[in-house]
Amino acid sequence: MNRLEELLIILSEECAEVQQAAIKCVRFGMDSEHQGLVNRYQLERELGDFMAMFKLLLEETDLREEVIMEAAEAKLIKVEKFMRNPKLEFSVRPTVEKPHRRGPRKKPRS
Repeated sequence: MNRLEELLIILSEECAEVQQAAIKCVRFGMDSEHQGLVNRYQLERELGDFMAMFKLLLEETDLREEVIMEAAEAKLIKVEKFMRNPKLEFSVRPTVEKPHRRGPRKKPRS
């Protein structure tokens, strides 16, 4: 395994750890304690670990920080828009009745 592959694996692991810490904050509260650590502190630590991997990847690869930051800005705008109006979160798609796998459905008898 080369260095880049190793960094990508560690990044993936850190993403999972951030996810787990965030879920604990939602489930039990930011200031709740779990195994001797306050959830807020654990989330901060995991985000720090993720940021370290982010920096290492930028140094190691030709990933463009400006492209990443543009995507981050776009995400901030999108999240703020949906946080203000949660009904916009899901796009409205026209409902199309799919044919039943055994052929057309029969109309129920009255």
